[in-house]
Amino acid sequence: MKNLLAVITSVMAFMASSGADAPSPAQPPRNITPVPPAKMAEWTKRTGGMVKQDPNGKSILIVDARKDKTLGFGPLAKTAQVMLHLPFEVREVEPRTVSNPYAEANAFKDEKHPAVMFVFDTEGLPNLSIYPENAVGCLNVHALTAGDVAVAKQRLLREFWRLTGFTLGGYAPGMGSVMQPAFSVSDLDEIHGSTLNPLQFNGILNAAIKLDLRTDRAVPYSAACKMGWAPPPTNDVQKAIYERFMNRRINSADPSARWKRDFPEDKGEKK
Repeated sequence: MKNLLAVITSVMAFMASSGADAPSPAQPPRNITPVPPAKMAEWTKRTGGMVKQDPNGKSILIVDARKDKTLGFGPLAKTAQVMLHLPFEVREVEPRTVSNPYAEANAFKDEKHPAVMFVFDTEGLPNLSIYPENAVGCLNVHALTAGDVAVAKQRLLREFWRLTGFTLGGYAPGMGSVMQPAFSVSDLDEIHGSTLNPLQFNGILNAAIKLDLRTDRAVPYSAACKMGWAPPPTNDVQKAIYERFMNRRINSADPSARWKRDFPEDKGEKK
């Protein structure tokens, strides 16, 4: 047993030392095998092919009312849009002293902006003020910017993702995610993660449907039917899928019939 432990310890030490100093080897180009046409045709016939929602002009509005806008929210908004497949817009406004964050944020809500995240800098107010039922979130950066610039940047990054998650319905505490309770700046510094994890993405996308925000992610026509936003069918395959789904929803005692019952073949089952 001692010899085994010694060998394991030596191997781990070697891996740690070599991995820390040696540069990562160049990765060979990925050799992606194309899907055979017959298999793609079969998949298309079963699912109806890929479709996307038409954009409706609505977006999640980030209002920046800080005096110091050196660390802008443009790059963060672009990252969030890529990760969540949802539209974000950043609007920089004149700095102001805020006494009622919700009133300030809610003033920017309109038909095109069903969710608003308001960022400001005022002493004496909490870092985050969240009104999830109204899809409004407020971020006060006053306590985040003190000290080292790199630390302040990391704090802002974490609070941006916490603001996004809380405001848009993606809250699910867990290690490796910023969505953990943080009652002070010290708690914020101790959070292991710096962004959301896929568990939060699902919650945000579910909330987006209720807010009538359109995703730019392409999904099979059958999945669009299940989520309730499928466009009118354009061919016989899509028409058959659409009619089958609607008939099952109409004839089901449960109006929220789930995927497995609506489309058993999607789970590899027989009708």
